[in-house]
Amino acid sequence: MDSEKIVLNTEIPGSSSPETRTSNHSPSNVNTSLTPVKTLGSDANPCNSHEAKDTNTTKWPYTYKHTPSWRPKTQLNLKSRFGVLRLQHTRRALLRQQISEGRADPYQTWCGNPSCKKDGEAFKMPYTYPVNKRKCRDGLPVEDYFHDLAEAMTILLFPKLKDDKEKARKRSEILSFIDSPPIRSQAMKMRSGLIWHRANPTDKQFEAALIRARPVFLDIMFGVKTAKRVEKVHHYLTARRAHWKKWVLDDYIVRFLISAEIWRRHETPRRESWVIGSREAVGEFLTAILLSYRQLFTRDCLKTRNVTADHHWDDVWQGWLDKYPLPKDDDDDFKLREKQDLTEEDVLEEIGYLGGVGKADETYKPIRNRPGEPDQMDFWCW
Repeated sequence: MDSEKIVLNTEIPGSSSPETRTSNHSPSNVNTSLTPVKTLGSDANPCNSHEAKDTNTTKWPYTYKHTPSWRPKTQLNLKSRFGVLRLQHTRRALLRQQISEGRADPYQTWCGNPSCKKDGEAFKMPYTYPVNKRKCRDGLPVEDYFHDLAEAMTILLFPKLKDDKEKARKRSEILSFIDSPPIRSQAMKMRSGLIWHRANPTDKQFEAALIRARPVFLDIMFGVKTAKRVEKVHHYLTARRAHWKKWVLDDYIVRFLISAEIWRRHETPRRESWVIGSREAVGEFLTAILLSYRQLFTRDCLKTRNVTADHHWDDVWQGWLDKYPLPKDDDDDFKLREKQDLTEEDVLEEIGYLGGVGKADETYKPIRNRPGEPDQMDFWCW
């Protein structure tokens, strides 16, 4: 049996004739088409054959594996990468458009340090976001609560507004701030913190905490911007679970008030419309917003929605921008007199003077010079 041989006819790629080899019965010595085998003659070497031009066997004549010049898997990865770049470019264009309309810019800092990333925590994408239900548990529409709050704040903070049109405009501006994504997300963060602490304060306890937290907030945000105050703001914005364990209800309220005030001062096209007045008025305004959101959660007026991707957060901002568009300039605010159907007598009676209209008596009146200065006529005629 040792001398018995098995003849295997294996055809070498690129060779014109099969090659005869011998092998034992042992499976480890059996040569297959995938086993590297050194050729015996030069005619069986693919390097000398014109049929091996498009294969990699020119460099490796002992390997049967054929590798194409292009790799489908790599090509798919390239397409996927270019697709991601295209999506990123599209999202950057969307962000620029939304920021120009009033979305918060995360690269704009409150502390004044351009490289600071802690201030952007006030506008960071949340894990959950509260949205309105159609009606509250008591049967009243949810939108009515927001409109009533905006109406009350307009009357309280701007008592000098008498014109109905101006009141409606200011009410819409106040409502846009109350209903903005940063305010909603910060209210949700506070509720989540209380749930994490398993705390359920009563209305009296919550109002007492608001009274204690308001002077702390006013001192931090309206005092001189020292390094110590900036550090406190960053501490509240970037606090994590290790800090939350030591927090009480007052700390969560201060964090909400600080985040809301940073958003109110943020450089957006809507900043001028959110000017409230004195620091005490700002404190009263923001605490009223927080108290209203607590009542909305208590009355089952809001439901939570998960925010799992950037485009979900972009949709939230876009919905707010569409709901509260920037006010357009009124074309009737200013018109040239030539385009108005008014005579000079009408303009004189309405305004009190005719700008740019005079009368010449055709006499020359030279300007009197100061003592010691040359005469103006001599200067020009010299």
